[in-house]
Amino acid sequence: MPFLVGEGLTPLLIQEYEQFKQLVALRVELSLYRNFVFNTYSYQEKTEYSLCNEKLRLHTSEKADACEFFDEKFSIIGAYWRWRGMQECQETPYFLRMDRGKNLKGNLIALSETQAVILRLQEVFGIYEHISNQQHFDLFEAVLSLMLSQQFYRADFISKFTDMQKEGIHPFEALFLLLAEGVMIGENRLPVTFSEKNHKAERMSNWILTSSNSVKKKKAEAILDFWSQNLREMYKGSFQELPYYQIDNIVLSLPHRFAIQNLHTSVINHFRKLNKNRATLLQETSRMEKQLGDLFKKHGWQVFVQHMPESNNVGEIDLIVISDKHVLVIELKSSFIKQSIREIYEYQYFVLKKAAYQLSRKCAYIKNTLLPKLGYSSEQLLLHSWIVDTTLEFDHQYIDGHLKISLEELLIHLNQHSDFMERFFEKENSNNLQEIAFSSLIKDIEQDCFWQNELPRFSGRLKDLEARFG
Repeated sequence: MPFLVGEGLTPLLIQEYEQFKQLVALRVELSLYRNFVFNTYSYQEKTEYSLCNEKLRLHTSEKADACEFFDEKFSIIGAYWRWRGMQECQETPYFLRMDRGKNLKGNLIALSETQAVILRLQEVFGIYEHISNQQHFDLFEAVLSLMLSQQFYRADFISKFTDMQKEGIHPFEALFLLLAEGVMIGENRLPVTFSEKNHKAERMSNWILTSSNSVKKKKAEAILDFWSQNLREMYKGSFQELPYYQIDNIVLSLPHRFAIQNLHTSVINHFRKLNKNRATLLQETSRMEKQLGDLFKKHGWQVFVQHMPESNNVGEIDLIVISDKHVLVIELKSSFIKQSIREIYEYQYFVLKKAAYQLSRKCAYIKNTLLPKLGYSSEQLLLHSWIVDTTLEFDHQYIDGHLKISLEELLIHLNQHSDFMERFFEKENSNNLQEIAFSSLIKDIEQDCFWQNELPRFSGRLKDLEARFG
């Protein structure tokens, strides 16, 4: 506090502050070494180091294929779901109940972002509700609470702090001015906010539409627990995923971090990574397979979903599609969004290699047993095998002869949304599916047409969107 108000500074406080900065700097350096030196050397085969003048020198022969254009593709996929969210957010009951005062813009952004995340959870991961650890709450309300909080922090913390910095105000002074403004209106504007759990839940309950006040407060408490890291029960990796922290009855948050956090990734990884042992996981996986099968059926193609061969050595085949003298075999996976080199390495050698091994056995069964039973000969149909996953790592690479693609790219093709960036602000007619040949879909996917078209135009379209939104 003395650094913010400029009073009460002592030589001891200044010394302790300098020591604290050194400690943070050393911790950052240690983390960078572990992530970008040790893990890079351990888990990237093309990376080597040599010692030169007591310093490590990096030698890498080529860019890692797993990361090629990853950021650009990740941004395009995010833009797709935001486009879908904008299309459908006006259909939710929250749109009619929304505060249309000074926070209208932020509320609209929060609502469309929420709808985008919900659509992504439902259509990609098969997640429609949350039931675990005696918690059962509406998924839309849970995500909306995060998005509204983020818009609040952006407006009342980041925006004001940035404006003061543009005026040349020192960061410490800017933080003090924010604090003073908060004191005048009875709000906490410290860089770390905190409140008692019941008070926080009571304020959040205003965002819940249904039920009595007491029930709404209980729902808000459950939602708050779900998005919080209990500091007395820490587990690895949770700090970068969850936006709230709890210790006993106190809820803490870091507004300047919360405001810029990628909540799409946080929500997905909370379900698929941190909360992966929930009771509904098998049901969600089954729903993913059936939903994808239904999309193929909409185009009039012959589809087999969750086909179980007579032989126990083959295992369930997630999806088989037959049309236009082509047969497509899909191994569908559901993964979290990777955030470290080690996670990518483990994904490549433990998940993808296993999926490719399973797919090879399933393709042999389909070619030698299933197709003859259906009246086809192997000469009549061209066999294609895809590993379809919810992540972009190793996108459009062949894993032991099987093409790995992202589920979201496949959904964009099947929904005929490949040109969504060109009509970003047009109303979508979801019932207007045009007839396409199965062979054309196969060709477009295997020749990487979507990314070949979108990646070169991405930068220009991004600038157009930024100019439009200001």
